[in-house]
Amino acid sequence: MEVLVWAAAKCYILQEPPALRARVAAAVAATSSEAPEALREVASVLADPSQGFGSDALAQFRGEVDDTHGILLNCLAFCAEELNNFALAELCWTTGVDLFHSTGRVSDEVTAVCGRSTVRLNRGRIEAGIEDAELALRLATDLNLPIVAGMAGAALARGRALRGEHEDARAALALVAELPGAPSFARVAATAAWAAAIVAANTGDHGRAVDELGRAMEYGPVGLWAGGQLAGSAVQVGRADLLVRWLAMARPVAEATRAPSVQVLIDRVRALMEDGPLAEQFFRASIEAGRDQADASLHVARTRLLYGEWLRRERRIVEAREHLSGALDVFEALGLVILADRAREELRAAGIRAVPATSADPDELRADATLTSQELAVARLAAQGLSNKEIADQMYLSHRTVGSHLRHAFTKLGVSRRGQLSSVTGLRAVAS
Repeated sequence: MEVLVWAAAKCYILQEPPALRARVAAAVAATSSEAPEALREVASVLADPSQGFGSDALAQFRGEVDDTHGILLNCLAFCAEELNNFALAELCWTTGVDLFHSTGRVSDEVTAVCGRSTVRLNRGRIEAGIEDAELALRLATDLNLPIVAGMAGAALARGRALRGEHEDARAALALVAELPGAPSFARVAATAAWAAAIVAANTGDHGRAVDELGRAMEYGPVGLWAGGQLAGSAVQVGRADLLVRWLAMARPVAEATRAPSVQVLIDRVRALMEDGPLAEQFFRASIEAGRDQADASLHVARTRLLYGEWLRRERRIVEAREHLSGALDVFEALGLVILADRAREELRAAGIRAVPATSADPDELRADATLTSQELAVARLAAQGLSNKEIADQMYLSHRTVGSHLRHAFTKLGVSRRGQLSSVTGLRAVAS
């Protein structure tokens, strides 16, 4: 079983031909029932990712993992991403982060933190994704890992762009462009193009956004999500051909993975390409596809914004208000300023004259709107009960730097002791 699990990993890494992968899968299936179930499950998935993760053996594997299993964890994380199962991918990356940190394998830990940043952004965990990307970028730069630094910088640019922090996004993209070898790495180039497209769309330059989207779509796993997010820009400039090409790429993925979030995107794009009752049919299908799916909440909110805009144009004002208000709540919770402002403007156009800038309690201080990223990360760990030494170890900072960040955080937040941190909005939902 040990031999077969590494054979399966090699099949996955090298993308071996289907016939060879089938031989490995058959050998795994034929192993004795006494073989470790966890290894059998891992080998089966890596030999044939299309079967998905179907048993509890993966959880067992995570409990038994040791420092020889790092490559397997990375493979499983990428495999879960390939299946658009981002919750599982984050679990695998986090297991890797913990394993590599405990065994002092800093370079491997940086790779895992970088991988997790992308997954967290895809799940709508924007602040956690930004924190991971910043940590990975700092450490990868220190360790002279330009490709990892490039991926982290591109992810950071995307996170900043999503939050409307355009200057910070452009600065991250400029850094990526200067890293040796990084801009030519397909995943880095596509993610950087996606971030640039978001900035362009946010600032009303839809022609530039579509040009950048075309570059992002040259790498399928990134282009899938970039196209679903930026389809509105393609509609704005009359590039239906780009959306037809995107649909041809997205449909096989939806059929193979049966991921609800992908179907949310497909139905939304089809709604944008249609008029009248057919458009409404696809808007409703998009919302229904993501119903009760935690990882689809941001994607559904985007659909509800577009559907609300469509309903308002159709003079169905009451229905429009419901969808626009639901979308606004999600955007505000995630700190997506551009989208929140757009939803607010639509609500005003729908007759709600005074839409507050935030639905939060005005007397409640939000840490993520007050602290720098490193101060926020340190304060979150302190809110969990970690000591300065433990925070320094986890973030690869000096004990003195951690203390400095905490003092600044206390001053900005108006608190005097660590126990008060958990009451501050933005520190309560600590990333696991």
